Amino acid sequence: FSMPLCWGLPWARLTRRQQKSGCAVAGYSGAKAVSGAKRMVITDEDLYPAGTLSLNGMKIYGEELGRVLSYSVAMARAAESQTLPLLEQMLSDQGGQAEALDDFRWYEGGAGGTIHGETVLLGSAYFMRRQNVRLPKELKVPSGLFLAVDGQLTAIFALRYQPSRNVDWALRALRRNRVTPVLAVRGCNIT
Repeated sequence: FSMPLCWGLPWARLTRRQQKSGCAVAGYSGAKAVSGAKRMVITDEDLYPAGTLSLNGMKIYGEELGRVLSYSVAMARAAESQTLPLLEQMLSDQGGQAEALDDFRWYEGGAGGTIHGETVLLGSAYFMRRQNVRLPKELKVPSGLFLAVDGQLTAIFALRYQPSRNVDWALRALRRNRVTPVLAVRGCNIT
């Protein structure tokens, strides 16, 4: 009778902790495959720790800044994006508040949801093109975060990823020791 408790409770705690760090994506079989070889799961925070991401500029198309920021914060919060602190700071400077998000969905290269009955998309340029959102022809943003509302481009946030020397050193050490990094990133611009 104690067998289910001896196995179930520790396993539940372990999987909860692994899900928070992003390493339990494929379940037990995925964890077993990763542990069998010399591999290491690397997340957004591992590659770009706090303070290495900054806003390089912003362009808004036909909307109020407060509305754009409140929609962006709601989406970034649901997606647990690294851009959340930047967007929240801008929203608090404007004296705004994040909107309530319904029906959150993940896509390849971005995320979507519904706010006040409007379809809101947040992601990369590739994602916007796949969702049939028209982008400007003169677009030259190598690492941007795009916001679209009801299929219309609303804002572009140009991001600057500042590489860290410690991260570069750690990745080189992994390579020297023949450890394969497995990227488990949520950021749409990190490849």
